[in-house]
Amino acid sequence: MGAALPPRLREMLAWRDGTGGVEALEDEDLAYEGRWMSVAEITETVDMLDGMAAVDEWERDDWWHAGWVPFLMTLSDDYLCVDLIGSFGGHPGQVLKFWHDDKERPIAYPSFDAWLQTFVEALEAAMLTTDGRFVSALDDGAYDAFVAARNPGYPIAAEAGPRPRRRARLRPEPA
Repeated sequence: MGAALPPRLREMLAWRDGTGGVEALEDEDLAYEGRWMSVAEITETVDMLDGMAAVDEWERDDWWHAGWVPFLMTLSDDYLCVDLIGSFGGHPGQVLKFWHDDKERPIAYPSFDAWLQTFVEALEAAMLTTDGRFVSALDDGAYDAFVAARNPGYPIAAEAGPRPRRRARLRPEPA
């Protein structure tokens, strides 16, 4: 990935390597924001998105960065990512939302540990429920307030900017 993953994320991946693969997408979620991804799925997704970025597949700057590591995946192929590079003026280790059809990339949590702590506290406070297939908030507004109270200043709005026009490179004259 080009940088060390947060220690707790490494521990989670070592303990529970995903929720059963792509075929489990309709069967179970680990968390409110999506299904826990396996190391293989993370690697495959990063390789795919890095490859798309390398050939300018994206129409906007900051659409995807090689330093983003997804760990939760939605049914719509959107991701909650640990940002290893500190995008949008933030700091390495923050967690951002990569919703592929949105130009926004909100910085949702200050760290993976903050995300995990908030998720566990939400479970303990009975803020979340499951129908056997998906985890959802009992009350979206109350859940958002719960998350905001535990992560002051978050989410932080961040938006991918327009791709600048490329300038032709001038070749130096031969000597």
